Amino acid sequence: YLSLFPSLFIKYHLPSEQDLQVSYSRRINRPDGRQLNPFTDFADSLNIRKGNPYLNPEMIHSMELSYEKNWKGNSFTTTVYYRHTTDLISRYRTLDTATAIAVMTMVNYSSSDNIGCESVLRFQLGNFGSVMGSFNLFRNTINGENVSPELQSQSTQWFSRLNFNGKITSTTSLQLTGNYVAPTIYPNGAVKGMSGVDAGIRQDLWKGKGTLTLNVTDIFFTRKMNIHNYASYFDYRGIRVRESRVGMLTLSYRFGKMDNSQRRKGKTSDPRGSDGGMDSMEY
Repeated sequence: YLSLFPSLFIKYHLPSEQDLQVSYSRRINRPDGRQLNPFTDFADSLNIRKGNPYLNPEMIHSMELSYEKNWKGNSFTTTVYYRHTTDLISRYRTLDTATAIAVMTMVNYSSSDNIGCESVLRFQLGNFGSVMGSFNLFRNTINGENVSPELQSQSTQWFSRLNFNGKITSTTSLQLTGNYVAPTIYPNGAVKGMSGVDAGIRQDLWKGKGTLTLNVTDIFFTRKMNIHNYASYFDYRGIRVRESRVGMLTLSYRFGKMDNSQRRKGKTSDPRGSDGGMDSMEY
């Protein structure tokens, strides 16, 4: 494949620790192995699933205007954005009326447009810890007429996240994270709102050389996909649940001297956000 993926960032510094930034980028999102896998999953004989080996990658044009303000260790960022995606990768359910067997697979819709605003606030609670909250509101338009003329949708969607990091003692820290994804509408279906709460506690041992960590995900067991798919000839409703409530106890011990500069060089972030795990759940 030969293609260009340009990026342009222009940043302007304002008085009183304020910044404005305008950016444009073109990105590619390739389908993963599960989405491409053509073999059929018969775990539910009436609702079978399979991938599509003929999927094309998504091409994304992204434009953003951001404002950032910093003060006394706190920060506030708000971003207005527009993203145009071609060959949108999406789930698609059909029903064989002769056998009453539903088939869930992956298809490319013609395009998708998102226009919205995201705000992130980070507030320092003195020496005790910090709180960070984010809120994303956007208008989503999907054009799937290449698959079927009626596959069009427009909806207003939003999601939010709240994170708390705190110090219980000089060697003990606590982290709590909660998130909510509002009801989502697709061309041939919808998913009800979903939320979850995660928690973790960390204890430093042996003068910082060791760490004992306990993490629990989805404490209240609320991350359940409540699904509604429909077409002119069928109406499907169901709940899909993954093993999301999991506890993990980890003990680590560090030998020798750690080169933190190398760790920082290898650190990357996901431009699509930290809720991808929930968004990638099949239904």
